[in-house]
Amino acid sequence: MVKDFTLFMDKPELNTWDRVWNRNLFVTGGDSWKRIRTIVSPTFTSGKLRAMHLMMDQCVKVLIGNLEQVASSPSAVINAKDIFTGFTIDVIASTCFSTATNATTAAASPFVKHGVGLFSFMPLKTFSATLLPRWFNSLIGNRSTFDPEHFDFFANLVKEVVRQRQSGSDSGRGNDFIQLLIDAARSEGQAENDLTKSTLITEAEIIGHFETTSSTITHLLFELAHNPAIEERLRGELEAKLGHFGKDQVTSNEYFDTVMNQLPYLEATIKETLRRYPPLIQVERRLKEGVTGYKLGEEEEGGGGGIPLEAGTSVISCVYSVHNNPQYYPQPDRFRPERFLPENRHHLVPYAFLPFGAGPRQCLGMRFAYQEMKLLLAQLLRRFSFGLAEGTPRSLRFNEGSLFLTPQPFQLKVVERLVVEQ
Repeated sequence: MVKDFTLFMDKPELNTWDRVWNRNLFVTGGDSWKRIRTIVSPTFTSGKLRAMHLMMDQCVKVLIGNLEQVASSPSAVINAKDIFTGFTIDVIASTCFSTATNATTAAASPFVKHGVGLFSFMPLKTFSATLLPRWFNSLIGNRSTFDPEHFDFFANLVKEVVRQRQSGSDSGRGNDFIQLLIDAARSEGQAENDLTKSTLITEAEIIGHFETTSSTITHLLFELAHNPAIEERLRGELEAKLGHFGKDQVTSNEYFDTVMNQLPYLEATIKETLRRYPPLIQVERRLKEGVTGYKLGEEEEGGGGGIPLEAGTSVISCVYSVHNNPQYYPQPDRFRPERFLPENRHHLVPYAFLPFGAGPRQCLGMRFAYQEMKLLLAQLLRRFSFGLAEGTPRSLRFNEGSLFLTPQPFQLKVVERLVVEQ
């Protein structure tokens, strides 16, 4: 991931071909990956992400309004995964397309339908894409591990938005990811007819946050419902640091800086959630073609001279196993945010925390995901408590056979708290 990155720049190839997906930043390699990364990186700078604070805040307000209605209902329970998938869809619709969706309630919206459907796991398609030859996948029309109906919806949507932005017919041009990517591609000297392709390449990766961010928020609230003392400690930090901000100040730069940089227990709670439940259970790298004589772990203590690898061999790092290994995290089955507090940083083992990978191919959307989660939780946990509903499981069960750690549906009880506005 780092020291020998030049030899392991690529990821394993799927035995399928799609004009968009196979050129995605997540799966492409070599010179193509370098070119795309150069274009995309400026889109995720601190300043560009900060500019999306207002858009994210509007999505938070919509969610809080919907939860207020739930909390006042007789049952006061939510299907946690559904409602936070809706929130992340709202964020992506707003930050990518400058579009409001209210996906936590508007289930009939095409954007919501295809956003949820995009990550409905299809075991047979994945099996075929990874284990059967490309000619066979082409024969049966298997272009990727996604359902083509849902994937094509977003590919066509992005293509049309880019076309309108290029022609000047889109009066809704905003500070969204599509516009930032168009501007970045142009600054790199890309031809006009390549702009749509570059934007499509990256939007597919951004849409991936539907699954990863919503699952992380869901897992975190599940743990807080089972650990009320942790929830109260977290709420105490939020009240101490944010209590003086008035309702009209939550979009200020000062509020943003406080949430992002001055809430260590909130950050530790998010990281402990990512440790306990990494969204992507493994990361992979592939030894480049033409390399001879490479030995994995040759310089490691007790490595016995290393393991010889042939060119093209894939190396899998099982993130879930590393994160739940007592060698790195004592009592790994316990939810303990204090592991990640600044004063305990010296106990952490380098490269034993890999929710977003590591090195140059670390997930480009990592800071976007942290910003989204922090801005939501900073308001959400001051307004509501989350407890156990009838039938809430003691431990989570996950959809089997997927690389995403996606929880099976469960309910949580929602209790609104009194917040005194300044």
